[in-house]
Amino acid sequence: MEDPHLPSTSSGSSSTGSVSSSYSLPLLVVANLALVVLLAICLRAVTWLFKRLARGSSDASPPVGRVCDDGKRIVKTMVVLGSGGHTMEMLQLVHQWRFDVYRITFVMAETDHTSKQKLGKLIHRTRHLPEEDIERLFSFRVIPRSREVGQPWLSSGWTSLVSLWASVRMVFDDPPDLVLVNGPGTCIPVCCAALLHELVCYHRKKLVFVESFCRVKSLSLSGRLLYPLADEFIVSWEALTHRYTRAKYLGVLY
Repeated sequence: MEDPHLPSTSSGSSSTGSVSSSYSLPLLVVANLALVVLLAICLRAVTWLFKRLARGSSDASPPVGRVCDDGKRIVKTMVVLGSGGHTMEMLQLVHQWRFDVYRITFVMAETDHTSKQKLGKLIHRTRHLPEEDIERLFSFRVIPRSREVGQPWLSSGWTSLVSLWASVRMVFDDPPDLVLVNGPGTCIPVCCAALLHELVCYHRKKLVFVESFCRVKSLSLSGRLLYPLADEFIVSWEALTHRYTRAKYLGVLY
């Protein structure tokens, strides 16, 4: 016989079950929403990658930039400078551009102390402007170098992550329309950050890779990494186009 003063076991079980059900329903909704968001992110990433690869293999490349109120097109351009030969080759490419159209931001590694001086001397020699005018004509950004010359590969992983994070902050702070690189190690985190911004923010960018003049028979490591993703891939030797069919030979550029 059941004691009337004792709590009913059946009523306790039913209350516990109702509490569990009340908690499980919101958790189920949150889990389903998280799954939907994850699937949407994966779909966006796959769609973006497919379009990026298709753009790289197509000859048609729509213009980039933005049109101002006066009707002029402005292209915010990010140019990555390396040390030594990479810098001289890149400066030979851009020093005769129209700076009223291409608003250039030069990106350099924090240990690069010569590229800015080379740019000032080149502008002074070719355009007869004071070297100090480069501060008025261009913007300059400095990021940590992803890997120093001779640095062990084991420690380069951490420095590459630091450089990538600095590049992401730089690109998201001032997104470019055009990214121009020619192979220094500094260009890899910058290009990754630009592609990430395009993926996340739907801001289309044109990535142009110009292989170094010294690469006669094969591509540089940076070139091999960016070859599938670049909108334009330009080489300095026609023989490279036979091996890399997407590459373009435009004659002597330097």
